[in-house]
Amino acid sequence: MELSRLSTDALASFAVFADHLNFTRAAEELHISQPALHVKVRKLAETLGRPLYTRHGRRLALTPAGVEVARFARDLDARVAAFLAGVHGTAPTRVPVLAAGEGAYLYLLGDVVRPGIRLINGDRARTLTAIRTGRADLGVSVLDVMPADISAVPLAAYPQVLVMPDDHPLADRPDLALPD
Repeated sequence: MELSRLSTDALASFAVFADHLNFTRAAEELHISQPALHVKVRKLAETLGRPLYTRHGRRLALTPAGVEVARFARDLDARVAAFLAGVHGTAPTRVPVLAAGEGAYLYLLGDVVRPGIRLINGDRARTLTAIRTGRADLGVSVLDVMPADISAVPLAAYPQVLVMPDDHPLADRPDLALPD
């Protein structure tokens, strides 16, 4: 393993990739091309001698080594930010991270999403994983069962509705129950 080739830039880029598990979205956040990000991640994996992610069809997942590298990269980023703040005599700034699905961002969190907040886009499982691993500070998701290891506060209640075409036999009924 050639650790002299280990780059803080590659580590920081990998941390962003690990948040998105999507090369295109991560590259957009980093303001680099998708192929350039892919090369950074591949070279980092080669330097460490371990695969950092796996592909399951179109879905990407971090390997155990990838989880560790992402955790290390985030910690390193925080330490570098604190170091630079100390050198400049300023307080370190921490960017809050919010994990949620597209629907939550569009319909529930529109006013909250603004510059200065880092967003992780994902489904319920990805949001909960981001909270559990410390990748996100807060998450918004639909939970039918509250996990014992996470604190949750209800934000909104959305009624479930039955939808059907106008000409459906049940469409004229003012009240319906599931057995109907």
